[in-house]
Amino acid sequence: RKPQEIAKIMRPYREEIDALDIKLVKLLARRFEIMREVGELKLKHGIPAYLVDRVNEVRENAIRNGGKYGINKKFLWAFWSFLIYQS
Repeated sequence: RKPQEIAKIMRPYREEIDALDIKLVKLLARRFEIMREVGELKLKHGIPAYLVDRVNEVRENAIRNGGKYGINKKFLWAFWSFLIYQS
């Protein structure tokens, strides 16, 4: 098939994916904003930056919630680990 044909067939899906990507980026930006606030709060109150129990809870929540939608558990664990590390 020609690139124009492919683009026409794929257009509605690409548009939806692009719209979802924008939403994901906005959600991530908000999450990082909150994490900056949490970091400042922890510093102010002498709370350790990394709390193992909370990190595990966040990962487990993601895996449980993602499982409801058929998202691979290993992917979720890796993604949330990366997200937490970046926070």
